[in-house]
Amino acid sequence: PNNIQVTNLDFLKTFTKNDQQKQKKYIQIFLDTAPNVLVQAQTALQNKNYEQLKVSVHSLKSQLNYMGVSEQISNVFALEKASIQTNQEAELPDMFNTLQACCNKAFDELRVVLQEL
Repeated sequence: PNNIQVTNLDFLKTFTKNDQQKQKKYIQIFLDTAPNVLVQAQTALQNKNYEQLKVSVHSLKSQLNYMGVSEQISNVFALEKASIQTNQEAELPDMFNTLQACCNKAFDELRVVLQEL
């Protein structure tokens, strides 16, 4: 995700009826909560607590949707599904690394958007 724009705020703009103050509010909530949820997911993965990983990733899923981050980039849906399938444990670290890189890029992009709104 480093070379492409990962966020698309069309949904957020429609959801807020183009109200920039509401957009700022939702972006700020995302920036305040999503990094912590990502850390929780990472900790759960390191501890092999796959149920907690599933819960954390599920929480991120809706947040990423609001910010227009597609599944093709984040693989958040696939990671959530894989976290409950014991035969996919070996794939989880790479899947998480993709999600983490995508989230970090989204955080950077959204900080810029906040300055521009």
